[in-house]
Amino acid sequence: MALHDTAVPLWRARVEDVLITGELRYRIPKNSDFVAKARSKERFLKELAAKNASTHELLEALARAAREVSNASAAGVSRVEPSLQGPPLIRWETVAGALARHAGATSPRDWSPSGTTLDCKSPQLFLYPARCFHYLHKIEPAIVESLVVPIFVNGIPWGTLWVVSHEEHRNFDQTDVDAISGLAEFASGVLGQLAKAIPA
Repeated sequence: MALHDTAVPLWRARVEDVLITGELRYRIPKNSDFVAKARSKERFLKELAAKNASTHELLEALARAAREVSNASAAGVSRVEPSLQGPPLIRWETVAGALARHAGATSPRDWSPSGTTLDCKSPQLFLYPARCFHYLHKIEPAIVESLVVPIFVNGIPWGTLWVVSHEEHRNFDQTDVDAISGLAEFASGVLGQLAKAIPA
């Protein structure tokens, strides 16, 4: 299922019009309970990895952990995927929460929140991203804010870990960035180990 195949933009904002990463410095961070919760999730993921869980199981657990630590409406792991018919795609590899039915959807690597984040090489915060990435208008419920964190594996852009809110009063802050970044860093290490374990 490609989200971008049939969408026709009526109006399209620029990427810089929907990026509000700079606002994070002005938002009051949550209390330390959220940090402790994130560390607890990281420990759980480490235990899961030690049990030789499959890559898919790890990614599903990662999405659930991201959603829980940030109290997000939905969370997911997106992966860069080569395309046989053109430029690379971004695939929603696994999704937890309100957008779970969209797991497996694809969008252009070079025109997506995940692609923008990978190009920036740092966490990015988007406000109503469908104003720019018009194919997201197909997503219900509509995405108000999206916090996207890059995942690099052995120095190569692998994908992203992201969380979204569907309510205007639910805003992400630097605490969420730190928590999701910690989970993404853990994922990067595990995926790197798995890649090395696969015979060339």
